[in-house]
Amino acid sequence: MNRELIDLYIGRVLRLAELPKDREAEVREEISGHLTETAEKLMKTGLYAKDATWKAIEQYGHPRVVGSRLRRPWQWVDIRQHGTARGFIAIGPKAVGVFAFGGFAAGIFAVGGTSIALFGVGGFTIGLLLAWGGLAIGGTAFGGLAAGIAAGGGVTFGVVAYGGSCYALLSPITSSSAAIHSYYTLATAPEWLKSLLPLLEVPRMMVRQMWIIMPTFLALTLVPSIAMTVLSRHQSKPSTENPENWLLE
Repeated sequence: MNRELIDLYIGRVLRLAELPKDREAEVREEISGHLTETAEKLMKTGLYAKDATWKAIEQYGHPRVVGSRLRRPWQWVDIRQHGTARGFIAIGPKAVGVFAFGGFAAGIFAVGGTSIALFGVGGFTIGLLLAWGGLAIGGTAFGGLAAGIAAGGGVTFGVVAYGGSCYALLSPITSSSAAIHSYYTLATAPEWLKSLLPLLEVPRMMVRQMWIIMPTFLALTLVPSIAMTVLSRHQSKPSTENPENWLLE
């Protein structure tokens, strides 16, 4: 097999993975052993050493994909085009951090297509304290479809709630234009239930401040997208070591 090519490939994987030094030797040995074994088997079928090595590398996968699968240490800022970003600020297809932005995002504050957090924003979001999205589930939830202890939005389910169509133990809305399904009225509700009504001020405030919230949400979505685009272009630059090989780009 072509040892130089294997070393070049592994070097690229490690640079993209950004592993700590104490793990590099272990990973290098593991990948090298697998590629060597595969290449030797292919050589027995009649392939030349270099062709067998290329074939083994192609089967193993692109460095970006392989590198993204390797678990990296926690970072202050981690931006990933592939795999899971893990950091205080994490941006990537899968992001885990204190502030997380991605297709799937999990953290204290999370913005994503799917988000799980204390404070979550997204298409589908679960927020233990606050959730805002197309489908929102949380302690306090606001969205097209919202469910929570206190919920506001289009269709809502909650202990206390309001919305275009509302299903709750208690809803303060008396408008005849809204479809209200409230077990209690304000006159018949127990005091403990009435004490939860102030929680509805959170989704109501979000409605009143939508002119501020929407640009903020767009900014929180746009900035990570720009960061990933810049990273993608940076990683797409041909390798000076072997520019004709797409696996090493």
